Amino acid sequence: RDFCLSRGLGDVYKRQRQGDWQFDKKYWPDPKAMCEELHAMGTKVVVSVWPTVDERSENYVRMNDLGYLVNADRGLPYHSTWMGDIVYFDATHPGAQKFVWDRCKENYYRYGIRCFWLDEAEPEYGPYDFDNYRYHMGPNVQVGNIYPALYAKTFFDGMKAEGQENIINLLRCAWAGSQKYGALVWSGDIHSSFSSLRNQLAAGLNMGLAGIPWWTTDIGGFHGGDPKDPKFQELLVRWFEYGTFCPVMRLHGYREPLKEPMGKEGGAACVSGADNEVWSFGEEAYEICKKYLALRESMKPYITELMEAAHELSLIH
Repeated sequence: RDFCLSRGLGDVYKRQRQGDWQFDKKYWPDPKAMCEELHAMGTKVVVSVWPTVDERSENYVRMNDLGYLVNADRGLPYHSTWMGDIVYFDATHPGAQKFVWDRCKENYYRYGIRCFWLDEAEPEYGPYDFDNYRYHMGPNVQVGNIYPALYAKTFFDGMKAEGQENIINLLRCAWAGSQKYGALVWSGDIHSSFSSLRNQLAAGLNMGLAGIPWWTTDIGGFHGGDPKDPKFQELLVRWFEYGTFCPVMRLHGYREPLKEPMGKEGGAACVSGADNEVWSFGEEAYEICKKYLALRESMKPYITELMEAAHELSLIH
């Protein structure tokens, strides 16, 4: 993820901070060549971008001076401390939108990256003192719900200005009208449980009723789940069956037990979850997953037809 990366400055190593929005040259010394190689193999590179800005980021002072960060009516302006002293960029500010897109265009888009994973789009404040946060458009309690739509618009407008067609980006949150900005929404970091799976049925139906056709969940849930636990294997299979018939099918989760970090610096210091591939949950589960993967593959013409209809007939232009 973007915030985990680090950056090299000449001979002096400096950990990359949230809000730098660039590849870590220590781990990705030649992103252009990497992207070209992967694209030649038929693999499309997607970068996870967070709207968070660390006060130690190289962009913090300038963004703060220009009024591009969400402010606070009282106390310190930090919105989260679990990853450092963090603030969010103000997605309701046209100048802030352009600033963030320009950074991502320079450091990601120019390498042929044509899809972004826009995380933390709610945004995820900690604590949720909504009455204290102030946007360019007004107090959070009045305009806060529009944040994820304008976060999506930030990238949609930038990509459209580059001449890109068929724009779609993965977002963790949405609001009315987000479909205008190519938003593919997933239901967030949900718990790995049958009760959570049941909630996804209602969530997906309501998302469709709201006019947002591109929607998905983390199959198996995000938080929890040991791939070797028979109870979780059953949950995974049931969720996989459901995911086969969702608009987008996505296996994603932070499985247990967590693995040791690969290193102590930058992105290598991030803790990774246990294995989460379709073959990670035992032979019986694997055979069932293969069956539904084949079914999903056979449905591609049908899904394409429905997606085209959603685009032409259902979206609010």
